[in-house]
Amino acid sequence: MDDSILIPTDGAETTDAAIEHGLRLAAKTGATVHALYVIDMPQLGVANADEGLSGLVDLLEEEGKAATAAVAERAREYDVPVTEAMEAGVPFREILDYADDHDVGLISMGTGKHGRLESYVVGSTARKVSRLSECPVLTVRTTDEPTTTEYENVLLPIDGTQGSERAIDECAEFAAEYDAFVHVLYVIDSRVARSGSLMELMESESKRACGDAVSRVTSEGAQARQETRHGRPAEQILDYVDDHDVDCIVMGTHGRTGIDRFVMGSVAETVLRRATIPVLTVRDSGEE
Repeated sequence: MDDSILIPTDGAETTDAAIEHGLRLAAKTGATVHALYVIDMPQLGVANADEGLSGLVDLLEEEGKAATAAVAERAREYDVPVTEAMEAGVPFREILDYADDHDVGLISMGTGKHGRLESYVVGSTARKVSRLSECPVLTVRTTDEPTTTEYENVLLPIDGTQGSERAIDECAEFAAEYDAFVHVLYVIDSRVARSGSLMELMESESKRACGDAVSRVTSEGAQARQETRHGRPAEQILDYVDDHDVDCIVMGTHGRTGIDRFVMGSVAETVLRRATIPVLTVRDSGEE
């Protein structure tokens, strides 16, 4: 599926789950892992404007070496080769630049536990990377109960638009690697269509889109089923996860900003913010 997987790490426990999931995927696909530590220079400069930064940078470099070495040590259990790297700058930009410079096929990164602040603030590094990355991003949340690295049930939410086209192909390959069962879900937004001809049109579109997705998934060797639900898309996706013991979500997103992001990107961002299982986001390849 991927020749190389990038695992950003800061040495904290919030990256542990992403490291484990990334290494497991690398072992399955025969990929090389890049363990990356980024020294957050803007934050360091603001927080310590009156202090000597050179000593602090030296300490962070040592911390970074320890963090990437820990990934390499864990990778030996999977017999996965690891390249250790360190960059300095704005974390999300350095991660994206590294992925581009090294032709990374997938990024596996962690995010913290649910919290009141996180429910309202979505400006995390993981969120920015998942929205802007050219390659798929596997976001793994730290939870009290570790999530399984063996995905038996994968949820593929689609909407029939270009934004979910690439996600279908990625999901098909992803599910085949894990021998997972794929649940194709189309949600008709009840705020847009409630009855009449528009509802009939969207019902027809859901059958077409789901049928196409199932066909493409099964052609790669995975099994699949389809379902159409009505309601708010993000809510229905998260409810489906609970109803069917889903282990991972694969869904499309995009890197647009402004009003387009709030109208079209809010579903993926809401799911990323609230899901307790890994989410693999795939950016619309049709974007510039």
